[in-house]
Amino acid sequence: MVPRLECNDGRSLLAAAISDMGIALEPAFVVGPAIRAGQLVQVLSDWDIATIPVHAVYPANRHIAIKVKTFVSFLVDQLSDHPDLREELG
Repeated sequence: MVPRLECNDGRSLLAAAISDMGIALEPAFVVGPAIRAGQLVQVLSDWDIATIPVHAVYPANRHIAIKVKTFVSFLVDQLSDHPDLREELG
């Protein structure tokens, strides 16, 4: 079978999947809103892919700037409650 579309851009793949051009393997934070809106349905839910960790990297030292601490705390709060960064969309 010859593919109708090959693409390495998440937004384009999302648009193609919504337009019934096939299926796309995309992270939940890309397709989550479209799934919740009923524009897409999840298929192959038993098929797992590797997770991608998120890291905040800053210089190691005893006196971390309050701006850095505040920003890292903000990231943790925002990302831990994000509906599309969970293990499953459910």
